[in-house]
Formats: sequence, structure tokens, C-alpha cells
Amino acid sequence: MSINIHIQKKDLWLLSAIVIFLVGVGYVIAYGGNQPSVHGHSAGEVEGTSLGAWTDKDSNGNNLAIDNVYKVTGDGFLIWTTQDQCCPCLRLRIGSTNPPNEINISHGRGWAGGGEIIAPIKKDYYWNATQDKINSCGDYTGAHYFRWIPFGNGVNIKQ
Repeated sequence: MSINIHIQKKDLWLLSAIVIFLVGVGYVIAYGGNQPSVHGHSAGEVEGTSLGAWTDKDSNGNNLAIDNVYKVTGDGFLIWTTQDQCCPCLRLRIGSTNPPNEINISHGRGWAGGGEIIAPIKKDYYWNATQDKINSCGDYTGAHYFRWIPFGNGVNIKQ
């Protein structure tokens, strides 16, 4: 017993058209569907896929500053830069409670001319930045700069 299948040129065109149609329908469903775990979504349909505009202000319009406690309303990154010439010890505290103390990030003694800490901070977490004084150094004279870079748009920092 033998099975013979004869595909002629006109049948191949029909089969190709059906395959192209089914693949096209699959793409339309994947990018317009409501089950991303099954079908997926385009980058524009996924929330939080890009970084938002950075800010150096809290929700009241005040500059972000050392020794204050802030709460973020969305995930993002904090960049803290100092130009202090006095060998400070920078401490960034992050946590889910106020005052924050779950995560301690420090930039230690023994360096001069400034430094930088970059840290991810989760939604609804608090942070504050402090600087330990070194007795031989006197008062700090350098500037501190804070930049908040959120994931997505419209994320504020509340004091």
C-alpha cells in the first residue's frame, strides 16, 4: 500500500496563502490580546518599560537634600553625588518604614574630592541620606546632588 500526494502549483499557492494568513492572525492576537503570559505584548503596551524623566525635586517642589526622609511612589534609581572635599562617610538608608533602616549603603572614609552612590529603590519605600562627620575635618563645604530616575512616568518623591 502506498500513499501518493500530488501537489500542483495552484495548490501550493493556496497552502502558502493559508499559512501566511494564520501567522498574521497570530501576530494580531499576540499584540492585541489580553493574556500577556500566553500571547505577549508590544513594548508600548507594557507599563514601566522605560525610564522616566529624572527629577531633583520632591512633590512640593523643594530640592532633594541631605538629612531629610523621602518616600518614593514608584520603583526607580537614586543617584547621590557629592563634591565634598572633606573625606566624608556617606550613608544612604533605605527601608519600608520611616525612618528607613533595612538597607544601609555607605561610601567610606579615606577618599577626598567627592563620591557617588547609585541605588535602586522600591515603590513605597523610604530613603534618607546622611553624612558622618570626621573630627579632623571640620564642617563640610561640598555640594550634594540627588537625582531620582523613575521607571515609567509620573513618579514623585514625597517628603
